[in-house]
Amino acid sequence: ADDIRVLIDQEGRESKDLHSLSELVINEITANPKLLQKTKAALKAMGEEALSRAIDHPIGKIIVAGIKAFLKEN
Repeated sequence: ADDIRVLIDQEGRESKDLHSLSELVINEITANPKLLQKTKAALKAMGEEALSRAIDHPIGKIIVAGIKAFLKEN
């Protein structure tokens, strides 16, 4: 969750709305195999709700849903 929060903070400087920010963060996570694996492990260990709360940002649930959808497709 900390790595995702860092991404949100970094990308948030450039993105003006939450929808664009969530897309940027999801794309960054899925393009980084190490971060994707860490996120997948956290999702498995914590569950959706706990991970989105740990992200501690309004787009937390969107990011978790996006990652979950990506993992289901791949």
